[in-house]
Amino acid sequence: MARIRQPKKVKEPVRLRMKDLSDGSKSLYLDIYRNGKRTYEYLKMYLIPETDENARRRNKATMNAANAIKSKRIIEMTNGEAGIENEKEKVFLLDWMQTYKENQEKRGKKDENQIKVAIRIIEDYAGKKVTLDQIDKAFCQGYIDYLMMEYRPRGKRVSNFTLKNYYRVLNSALNAAVRAELMRSNPFDKIDKSDKIRLPESKRSYMT
Repeated sequence: MARIRQPKKVKEPVRLRMKDLSDGSKSLYLDIYRNGKRTYEYLKMYLIPETDENARRRNKATMNAANAIKSKRIIEMTNGEAGIENEKEKVFLLDWMQTYKENQEKRGKKDENQIKVAIRIIEDYAGKKVTLDQIDKAFCQGYIDYLMMEYRPRGKRVSNFTLKNYYRVLNSALNAAVRAELMRSNPFDKIDKSDKIRLPESKRSYMT
């Protein structure tokens, strides 16, 4: 009886790989092979040692975002050859916020607590199922309005200085999503300064 040949497994043109770092974390990067040439794209995303359930959740969110970028690159390569316009991958906003927080920590930034609070605010404002492709000018203006008019931790209004920090967190995270090509643009850029959170002018005293 003739042996039936198994179909060859098609190799993915883009693979998600990891590089071990000295602190025990892993750096994620894409191994891209196209037209006989290999290139690498470092994602500036990191997996941390899974010492507890929180670390496992954070790594899962990071992997979701990294795999979304990988899928996007494959679609870009395939559609580019076929002349088809690319579509953006769906990534949950809260997953991206966790990835952004981890990347900030890895870069030595000291805004972890602000990001944690902002993530809770975003979840209260929009829930867990909002994806990056659903974020538009109305969503961003609504977030600002929520901070100004509804956000009341322990029943008290917080200062505009603190609220502006929470606005900056989401704004910076969306800018990072644009750089990662998960969004075309940051909708906050379309909002007039007069509609954003404003700080009172500081009073200055001068020596005479």
